[in-house]
Amino acid sequence: MDNDGNLRFYGLNNLTRLWSVTWEALSQLCYVHGLCGRNVEDDKGQESELARFARIVKRKIHCGDDNWIEDIVDPRLKGEFSKKQGELLVKVALSCVEED
Repeated sequence: MDNDGNLRFYGLNNLTRLWSVTWEALSQLCYVHGLCGRNVEDDKGQESELARFARIVKRKIHCGDDNWIEDIVDPRLKGEFSKKQGELLVKVALSCVEED
């Protein structure tokens, strides 16, 4: 069981010597309890607000939520912004705050 709650089997490629997923119980992580939707927003208590926000946004993107950008952009913009530019800006911002 991986840390995201999904069960996966891994196989070793003999040529590259790299492990890769050969089977997983749920191909859509949104079906893993707590990764997407309402359950993802439960606060862990110890997490900083920025880390929590980054975690939620990354999971929304990963789960294929088509409206993720509208969910996080300031509602005072009333939808009047370039969604493609907003998505790019958020993805760049996330790459800046990710821990190594």
